[in-house]
Amino acid sequence: MPLCDALLRLAEEPAMYRPLWSEQILKEVSHALERKLKRTHSQCQRRISAMRAAFPEAEVRIPPEMLKLATGLPDPKDRHVLAAAIRGSVQAMVTQNTKHFPEKCLKPYELVCITADAFLVDRFHLSPQIVLD
Repeated sequence: MPLCDALLRLAEEPAMYRPLWSEQILKEVSHALERKLKRTHSQCQRRISAMRAAFPEAEVRIPPEMLKLATGLPDPKDRHVLAAAIRGSVQAMVTQNTKHFPEKCLKPYELVCITADAFLVDRFHLSPQIVLD
């Protein structure tokens, strides 16, 4: 999880961005940690708890009716991610799964989707010393 850690450190003071997630996004993170990185359930819960404690303002609640509005994505299972972005009034969605969030689907919401690498490079150009620290 070095990439995740690097991203979250840039959200600490002096914050370079505001992280945002929903309960469903955190559940997906936990499941991915268990399946792909073979973390124990306890390790996953500890990570999610630490994220919530460090960034209590990051979690948004998605009303069920909002999921119905977030349409047009290649994978309907990703509606909750788009709904969280809309609900949180974000400008950019940072994910490695960019193919599931094509520009034509995000444009009506004035959102862009970028990879974590592109996001980190952008932050570096804005403030190299903060990123290096």
